[in-house]
Amino acid sequence: MDFRTRLHLSSRRRIVIVSATAALAVAALIATIAISAAAPAGTPTPGAGAKPPATVYVPATFAGWKLEGDGTTSFSAEYGLAGKKGTSLRIDASGSAPRALQQLVPVKPDTKYQFRALVAGSGTSASASGVALRMGSTDATLHKFSPASTSWTEATWSHTTGKNETELALSLVATGKSAGVRIDKLTMTSDAQPKNLIANGSFEDFAAPTQITNTSLIMKTGDARLGLAWRAPSVTWSVANEAGTAVAGGKLTIPNGLGLLALDKLRQGYYNASLTSSDGSIAAQQVSFMVLDNPDAPSKTDDRFGIGLHIGAPSYVGSADAAAQLGFRHARNDAYWKNIEKTPGKYDFPASVDQETDAFQAAGLKTLPISVYTNKLYDNGNTPSSPTGIAAYAAYTSAVVGHFSPDAVEVYNEFNWTLNNSACGKTADCYLQLLRPTADKVRAEHPGTLIVGPSTALLDDTFMTQLYQGGGLKYLDAISIHPYDELNAGSEILLPLLTKLNDRIKEYNNGKSKPIWLTEMGWTSGKVGETRQANYLVRGQTIAFAHGVERFYWYDLVNDNLVIADGEGNFGLLRQTNKSVPAFAPKPAAMAQAILARKIADKNYATQDGLNDSTFSYAFGAGASTTRVAWATTPTTVTYASKEPVTVTTQYGATSVVKPVSGRISIPLTDQAVYLDGALSDAAIG
Repeated sequence: MDFRTRLHLSSRRRIVIVSATAALAVAALIATIAISAAAPAGTPTPGAGAKPPATVYVPATFAGWKLEGDGTTSFSAEYGLAGKKGTSLRIDASGSAPRALQQLVPVKPDTKYQFRALVAGSGTSASASGVALRMGSTDATLHKFSPASTSWTEATWSHTTGKNETELALSLVATGKSAGVRIDKLTMTSDAQPKNLIANGSFEDFAAPTQITNTSLIMKTGDARLGLAWRAPSVTWSVANEAGTAVAGGKLTIPNGLGLLALDKLRQGYYNASLTSSDGSIAAQQVSFMVLDNPDAPSKTDDRFGIGLHIGAPSYVGSADAAAQLGFRHARNDAYWKNIEKTPGKYDFPASVDQETDAFQAAGLKTLPISVYTNKLYDNGNTPSSPTGIAAYAAYTSAVVGHFSPDAVEVYNEFNWTLNNSACGKTADCYLQLLRPTADKVRAEHPGTLIVGPSTALLDDTFMTQLYQGGGLKYLDAISIHPYDELNAGSEILLPLLTKLNDRIKEYNNGKSKPIWLTEMGWTSGKVGETRQANYLVRGQTIAFAHGVERFYWYDLVNDNLVIADGEGNFGLLRQTNKSVPAFAPKPAAMAQAILARKIADKNYATQDGLNDSTFSYAFGAGASTTRVAWATTPTTVTYASKEPVTVTTQYGATSVVKPVSGRISIPLTDQAVYLDGALSDAAIG
């Protein structure tokens, strides 16, 4: 796509922070359903050690009940995989904010009513905190449920209405923090009215926009499953791998509109599931997912892998764990000056951004804040160029470092392009006027914090040369650029670019290089397609790490919108959540990233096998633990000398073993990388 268009759109996108807290509040207004039943017919039988989940949840509303309040309580329903059958209500609460599931029941004054309910807990101390049924509005009384056991027990109690009471408000509320408290078959009767007066007291009548109930679509081998919420008698389903080859399928009966599709027979890989209601009453649904042998973060020490974020946007809420599972250790995010300093010299950081930043850090990702862009308090809202504006920018950048305690901070973003409207201009000299006092301020107040820049759009050798000539290198601990491939020529464009970048640094740094960080780099599937996006991701990062790049921040984690053909909106590795699929669905590039991170985790670059201009083989690690990443832009076969069988892993995680013949192995190579594990040597074409 046209790179100027990309940056123009990017500038609009990055200037607005939306409250993640507001997004969570909207999401919390929806109740949730969970299901428990015997393993559905038509699905693979769970293998040894595979334990189906006890429940499957889905956002829902319940006939006869209305949500009241805006607190943190989440109302769900459950349908058992074992034991008691039927839908039941589940209540979870992270705090004590008032929120209730309520209905009004016509009653007779001064009448004693009998209540019954089945109650179960999650077996944790949180479920023992319990919930309560509040009866009445002004002079309400509470009946508390505090089940410590997962077994269903019957609770009975009574309540007498007031002398003038003709309508009784019933409210299910949390009495504190609660997890997995379940209620079913809630009844209210009297001697004169033996029929249950509570509407939908068994919570069977519900409506749910969600079709796929998983909270995560990154699953573990032997324990993969899809939770379904379909108001259809049964669902016909099929699963295909990344090549589109069908690998599983069948028909699943959906009791009570909820079901579980067990996929534990699937091996590590990337998959697409297609589901259709048997009676044609519901539109077909497709969802992608990935299965990993080990879905935990592959390394706690490999600092090469970074990811670009838009923390503060609702589409990123809850994405931290997925980022860690894909192997990322660093997260780059905008720290908007205008949203932080609204009164001169006073810095207030948005709570929604802090909350999500904390989530990423808790998942093991270190923050790289970017001090951007402008503030209406200085230089008429333009990029700072006056002494006062520059001093204020430096102070704000130091405040960002003090607040987030990162190991590095990036000074501005793409100063050489449209994101800069400085009265000084877009030259390297103008950037140096901003960089110099900012670096001095941060280093004085936060020693040890790395200063990163100039964060240029493309390589821009002219800008870089002028910056180095002006002495800019002494203010930078790492050199950052954004070498987007505006012609979509492929990952190999990095080869001459990185050579030129390294050479230019050495030219002005007494023959020594400096750490190079690609703080934005990616290909959008909206232009190159999802398969090539995955191919370029692996090849691009491999080339970068083999040619001196210390950190590679893929841009970005989550698609910016839901339009699959849009260029700007599809740089992400994950699809946005939506009502029918409330979990982040991975794209092929997400699986490719996860396998790359696992195959070369903590292995330093060793060497490149000399082949030809279209065939690449890079070795990471040493000896028998060496892993090669190999591909060819023109299909060919490469042979290696080997004394032992070699494990070959595809870009999507499928493995096979190749045994040597006469001391050599033959590996067919295409534009999709493969990983070769073992002590290989003497690579040759053919």
